[in-house]
Amino acid sequence: MNEQWLVWDPVQSAIGPYLMTKIFYDTPGLTILLEQQDTDKKIQILFEGCVESYKFTDVKNRSIKKSEGPENSSQNIKFFKVLNSHYLKQLSIQSCTISDTRNLTHFVIITLDGVIEVAYSSDPLITELGQPL
Repeated sequence: MNEQWLVWDPVQSAIGPYLMTKIFYDTPGLTILLEQQDTDKKIQILFEGCVESYKFTDVKNRSIKKSEGPENSSQNIKFFKVLNSHYLKQLSIQSCTISDTRNLTHFVIITLDGVIEVAYSSDPLITELGQPL
């Protein structure tokens, strides 16, 4: 089956490109800090607890293929959930199918400086300018 890239709309007013200002994995979980280009708008995405897998790929080293959602490739849409994910299939192989028992979702966040991919079992906590969404 082909991958399906579905628009994930975690922040209703999240339009325009973002820069990743920080990504770190510590006690609360995986935290991603984004800043909207040309504004003061900041978003924190927290994948709380145990994250099965994540990776950051520098934008110079990865291009999004047209097959990965050509209608979703506009400048304003940068958050996706991927169905039939190759990333999750590879994770299944690497974990000897242990990851298959965790009901994971493949999240993709496209920023101006790279692509962040996360395998996680529920929606993350989103905070905009200090206010939970």
